[in-house]
Amino acid sequence: MCKKSRKHKHAPVFVLILNTGLRCGGVLALEFSDIDFDKKVLHVSKSVSIIKNRDENDIENKTKVIITDTKTINGDRYIPLNNTAINALKQIQDYNQYYNIQTNLVVSNDKGAMVNERNLQRTLDRVLKKGMGDDYKHHSIHSLRHTMGSMALSTGKIDIKVVSEILGHSDINLTYNKYIHIIKDQKAQALELLDVI
Repeated sequence: MCKKSRKHKHAPVFVLILNTGLRCGGVLALEFSDIDFDKKVLHVSKSVSIIKNRDENDIENKTKVIITDTKTINGDRYIPLNNTAINALKQIQDYNQYYNIQTNLVVSNDKGAMVNERNLQRTLDRVLKKGMGDDYKHHSIHSLRHTMGSMALSTGKIDIKVVSEILGHSDINLTYNKYIHIIKDQKAQALELLDVI
């Protein structure tokens, strides 16, 4: 077996986000026990949050990481997994097996512990710099989620309500307002199709 690169260990995580629309906190809290590979579905029920550390005895750490339930009822949801997302998850499992990383976390460091958002963002920056070269522009992890929503709606085949449910938005109006530019483009294209008639 050829040695698996540690350089961009989390690249499959970005592919997973692009294909599921997960929030960063959701993907960081995700465990393999939340995934049903047979049914091709992922359960989002928790999120990682960074909060102010109010422990007066711990003067070194200004913040601490906690795992909480999702923010809203709609946040607790099941997301169908396409083949690309399944493949990304299997790449993560293969990497962990190759390096004997014992963890149930989908996103972990080489010791199996939780990764923080800042380190995941650094990896995304490295991956984008390598791929884009001189054209590199900073993109947040959240932009991957937004890209998924935009791509899903721009197909013209996926209803906005479905996209809203996948993204876990609390209200369909939130989805509508966030992606109004794509909906306007679709309306214009629909009317152009009438020219053919």
